[in-house]
Amino acid sequence: MRDCATGYHREMPAATHLGVDATIALLDASRAQVDARRQAADMLTVTEAAALGGTTEAVLRRWIATGRCLGLASATDRQDFAVPRWQFQADIWRALLKLPSALNTTSGWELLSFLESPTGALSGRTPRSAIEQGEVDRVLVIAAYDK
Repeated sequence: MRDCATGYHREMPAATHLGVDATIALLDASRAQVDARRQAADMLTVTEAAALGGTTEAVLRRWIATGRCLGLASATDRQDFAVPRWQFQADIWRALLKLPSALNTTSGWELLSFLESPTGALSGRTPRSAIEQGEVDRVLVIAAYDK
């Protein structure tokens, strides 16, 4: 497997299997991260995001379901989404047309994590900042590289 941070191939360690308790602990920790991110100042409600995007709540929810729009679901209500405001910037919005296909996911958390995680393939920048700096095509190549 190619390591995107270094560009070198590396051997994958032998698979280890976690027990049920360890798996539940990992899932709980992940849910806590999603919930914390949902509370960030740059997040909007579906109503606010629909108004900003010039559409209806129903259309926005369809966009979230297809990965066209990033939305993080609540742990208690899968129809209650928090939506990052910055995704409505023109460059990001255009990139979101192709990013779900490149990453092979429509998961809001996976798309958001990709966009907000620094990577060696972008000299330590996040894909989001690279898109904002005009490097949409490069980000899409990186996204599709190791599906």
